[in-house]
Amino acid sequence: MIPDIPLGLAQTCNRMAIAELEIEAAMKRTEDMKEKERIWNSFKILCPNSLFNGADDEVYKAHCRELIARAANATDTRPGTKAEALMVLSHTSLVAPPTRDASALYTQLFIEIFGEEVYRTKINSSDSWKSDLSGSHKDATDELLNTIRRKTMDNSRVIRL
Repeated sequence: MIPDIPLGLAQTCNRMAIAELEIEAAMKRTEDMKEKERIWNSFKILCPNSLFNGADDEVYKAHCRELIARAANATDTRPGTKAEALMVLSHTSLVAPPTRDASALYTQLFIEIFGEEVYRTKINSSDSWKSDLSGSHKDATDELLNTIRRKTMDNSRVIRL
């Protein structure tokens, strides 16, 4: 148990630094003082939950960016983020094979977070996945994403000014 403490502390400090950098970048993108105030106060809602244990920093950055954007726009910060949805799908795939819709949503979220080039290099070099992100699958993946957002809602993730 003791050897995990330094690793956990290092990851916590790293995530705090990422959150601070994302806040700083968002502050530079706006001139609106109300937005700046909401962004500045968003640090407390950026705490990663257990879904992010062992996750790549890019996933956590995407989580921060989405929550900061919601805070800046004064929209609801409680529903799960796309990064949380990606982690739910990732963890779930370790227990059971994903459905086609879950696989399509995972692909969509992975590409949004890491980029298409990383997806092509590390996962799938063909364009076969593109058909899964259109038509009836698009409706199904949107519905699945909304379901995951509801199930990962964090009612304590609210900015109080």
